[in-house]
Amino acid sequence: MSQQLKEQLVEYDAYTGRVHKPPRHVFVELSSRCNLACVHCPKDFGTELDHPKLDMPLHVLRAASPWLQQAHFVNLNSIGESLLSEHFDEALAICSKGSAEVSFNTNGLLLSEARCRHIVASKVHSVTISIDGIESNEPIRGASYETIKTRLIRLAEAKRNTGSTLPHIAVAFTLMRRNAEELPRLAADLVKAADLHAIHVQPLVIYYEALRQENPYGDPVAIAAAREARRITEAAGSHFV
Repeated sequence: MSQQLKEQLVEYDAYTGRVHKPPRHVFVELSSRCNLACVHCPKDFGTELDHPKLDMPLHVLRAASPWLQQAHFVNLNSIGESLLSEHFDEALAICSKGSAEVSFNTNGLLLSEARCRHIVASKVHSVTISIDGIESNEPIRGASYETIKTRLIRLAEAKRNTGSTLPHIAVAFTLMRRNAEELPRLAADLVKAADLHAIHVQPLVIYYEALRQENPYGDPVAIAAAREARRITEAAGSHFV
């Protein structure tokens, strides 16, 4: 980022670091908890075994309201599962009083019919569901592909039932050697059925030595699978990034 662009986006005191204007993009970690234990997740990397798993207190969330309502973009999670937070609906209500595009990532397990209807009604801009394969999703993430697919379709149906254009629904896929060949089949199965706006592919980031052999960089099978998945996704009018 150029210094000129930085100064256009952020006004701050270089000596104290104090920001003079609300940030344009805000990440809110509503919960550091998760109801899955994905093998590649950095959530507990570098922390003590008894490191507490906490939710953002309501008074902190409310104190951040001015920033959330003046931001251009708000992400309601960083690593934890935001739908576990009992204050998730309050966060949506606070954000809805501003004009920010609200997004969040989720493992999808808590996307009940009522929750999906509320997400659509709240005009959430985008929801990204993490799925790491068809056969591989359960050993990697701890939930079966069919379980998550059912919830993904549920969100798409809630959107269709109201005629809403939002939220944009996306799938996040962590590319590993073990699941690479499943990516094109996943794309073919979900892009139209779930009205996917995009498939986001993230090559595995190795936090744990035991996963080093799963490194997909330079692997010809992974490269070919990604190219085929791109072809399938873009042919359906969706984005592959």
